[in-house]
Amino acid sequence: AVVSTQSTGVDFITMIMWNSSVWHTAVNFGQFNYLAFIPNSPCSMTKAPPAQGDIITMERILTSLPVREMARVQIDISYSLSLFSPVEKFYLGSVREEKACLKTETTIVDEDEIACIDRLTERLSVMQTEMDKRNEGLNIPYMIIKPDLTPLTVQT
Repeated sequence: AVVSTQSTGVDFITMIMWNSSVWHTAVNFGQFNYLAFIPNSPCSMTKAPPAQGDIITMERILTSLPVREMARVQIDISYSLSLFSPVEKFYLGSVREEKACLKTETTIVDEDEIACIDRLTERLSVMQTEMDKRNEGLNIPYMIIKPDLTPLTVQT
């Protein structure tokens, strides 16, 4: 693809930022919540899926689910994939000063870029505050794509 306009460049950069941070977080870190209940998405089955029009009984479902050992493997894998890296320290909601050590002698940052980072940080702060308000009093708060828990990269 050719980036011939500023608007196209912004679109591509936005896609890269989205896919490497928010989208990755939404898909990756929620896996355990969903996959730990094996019937949601069994990693293997002991029988073929039912065909269109087949009568599905509870016995059919229970005998189709994976054996205990395979279910445990699925739970272990989904748990591991849902963990944050112990070395990850840069999150979308971090303030710009926390990212200062990312700048090197080969990094060129002008005032427009700094202003853009400031606008993004401010918007994320507003989003974080709104999510925190919505989570107040919930038995199970929503934590998946909160800015303070969304890594900047897919390295986690």
